[in-house]
Amino acid sequence: MLDPNQLRKDMATVVNALARRNVLFDAGRFGQLEARRKAVQVETETLQARRNALAKLIGQRKSKGEDATAEMSESQSIPVRLKDLEHDLALVQGELNEWLMTIPNL
Repeated sequence: MLDPNQLRKDMATVVNALARRNVLFDAGRFGQLEARRKAVQVETETLQARRNALAKLIGQRKSKGEDATAEMSESQSIPVRLKDLEHDLALVQGELNEWLMTIPNL
């Protein structure tokens, strides 16, 4: 299986090496899958950061005796979205890995 990290770092070298072996590499497909993977990963990390910030804010508000209902409501919706994103990430990574396994090693 081709190393996705190597493709990210130096796709031209990989494509040229495969071409010498008469293997066509679909760089566009890799780019699309990689873009989807990256988008899901970034959204996941953003939501995790928001969840952590909300937890801190809720704690601060409660310690001051202030109302934290809005923050608590928002924080309750985050785990559902995170679960969906983790599922999406697994699907994209699975599709990428399956495809890369069909391409010969260098």
